[in-house]
Amino acid sequence: MLKWEEGMFQHIEKASNEYIDIKEDEIGTIISINPLQISVGGLPLTKDNIYINPTLLEHTMGFATLTGTIGDSQTTISNGSILFKSVLKEKDLVVLRELKNGKYLVRCKVVGGGSIE
Repeated sequence: MLKWEEGMFQHIEKASNEYIDIKEDEIGTIISINPLQISVGGLPLTKDNIYINPTLLEHTMGFATLTGTIGDSQTTISNGSILFKSVLKEKDLVVLRELKNGKYLVRCKVVGGGSIE
């Protein structure tokens, strides 16, 4: 015989499963960087159905002041910019989450277990 709490939790779980569609993360593979194309489950994704953090791609970031050390001296640069290369390259793995209307969110880059040192 079930306790009333267990019965209530089973009812809530069943109702949640029927009304809440919780998406799962999926692993995709970068097919190309320019133009960006990712394959997930055999489905090719392009810029039209991808949301991605722009810092994963090649980008330029401006700054008002940058101070750093070169050799033994400190240097300050004003009003400049830094070009960052893409974190992603062909055959890299990325974590994706399916959103609505066939769109996907690229969450991050990952490596497989054989690539971990």
